[in-house]
Amino acid sequence: MWMVTYYSNFVMIHLFVTVLTSFLANVEHQANAFNLIFSMPISRVKFYWVRYFWIISGVILSSLFLMLGFWLIGMMFGGGDSLDWSRLFHFTMFPYLSSFSFISFQLWISMNIKNQSIPVIIGGLGIVAGLFMLPSPGIAKYFPWVIPYQITLSEENIITDFSHIVKPPIFHWEWIGISLIVGFILVSLGALQFARKEMI
Repeated sequence: MWMVTYYSNFVMIHLFVTVLTSFLANVEHQANAFNLIFSMPISRVKFYWVRYFWIISGVILSSLFLMLGFWLIGMMFGGGDSLDWSRLFHFTMFPYLSSFSFISFQLWISMNIKNQSIPVIIGGLGIVAGLFMLPSPGIAKYFPWVIPYQITLSEENIITDFSHIVKPPIFHWEWIGISLIVGFILVSLGALQFARKEMI
């Protein structure tokens, strides 16, 4: 039961971030809110960063509910004896902490393209592209859509046999740091580019 639970989450990060960023940006685009914002004495850089933190808050809260929901489902199906809280955290909330760079990338696309089907398609393609880029050497492994897979599909933590589920996971915190750095760079560049726009 827990094996199914753990691996049902590995694509949900990309899907949730893609849908959330597109939904948030679509509300602004459909209401032509950017034109109003640009005409007001509001810092566009701060406005962009606020949107970024709103999405991060939504992602972290959803990952918390996801972990609790998976725990509840597992308990309902009699998985209480084999529950490992550290592994449950590792396969639910922990990968979401590596999504800062992916959030930055999707937010930039969604804020600049009015037709939100394009960011959604790009986010969906990122799910597949990330899997193919995962074993690639060089800079490809640091791309925003690859970083979450570095945690969920790391060789040390892949469960190939049910007996492995009792082993404590290895937390690769370095990828959280990398995601924070890449995310900060991308959101900073996105905020500066957004501030220089005249009209959307």
